[in-house]
Formats: sequence, C-alpha cells, structure tokens
Amino acid sequence: MGKRLVQSDHDLMVAAYAKDLMKLGYEVAVDLPGLITPAQIGEHIPDITAKDPGTGKFHVFEVETSDSINDEHTASQWLTFAVAAAIGNSQFHVIVPKAAYLSACLRVKALTLNNVDVIGF
Repeated sequence: MGKRLVQSDHDLMVAAYAKDLMKLGYEVAVDLPGLITPAQIGEHIPDITAKDPGTGKFHVFEVETSDSINDEHTASQWLTFAVAAAIGNSQFHVIVPKAAYLSACLRVKALTLNNVDVIGF
C-alpha cells in the first residue's frame, strides 16, 4: 500500500462503508484487524469484499484517500481488481472522499479502466 498522510482516515472510511453494507444485508469481509479478511486477488488484498444478498453478485471495494489516488501501488491494485471483476462477472468500486471524486475519475480514465464505479463517500 502506498503511504497515506493519515492511515486512520482510510481505516475509518473502510469501517464506515463496510458497516453500511452490513446494514443492507451484504456478506462482508474487511481488511481491518479483528475482522474476516477478504481473499487475496492477484497480489493484492482488497479493503472490502461483499456479496449482494439479493442477487448474489460479488463486489470488490478499494478505499483511497486523496493522497493515495495517484500512487503506483494504487494503479496496480485497481488494474488487478478491475480485470478480476470483469472476468468473474463482479463489480469493482473505488471509494474516495467526496473532495477527491474528480481526481479518482481522472485516474480511472488515465488507466483506461472501463468497469470501475467511483464512489464519493
């Protein structure tokens, strides 16, 4: 993972989004201490994976802070997760602070990723 200015901000976003998914009934795995860790995809472990209770569709979520969006490690994660999602008929989501939404969208475009959902949170 690339260096973040405030790792706790990242972890708070991961925990809050995972909690929202759990409230909706999703089966969730979260890469935080004391919780069920998501399965590794390629060489990376996503921040959150979730299975939709209604459709059974699998979702992969990666949380970024404004200072990690342009890291090379982030690009590697996004490429890996986007390809895996496309092959596995899943959905890949990038979650960023609302103020970083445009930056994340531009990064997705620069990486030519077509099947990525960017979420401002």
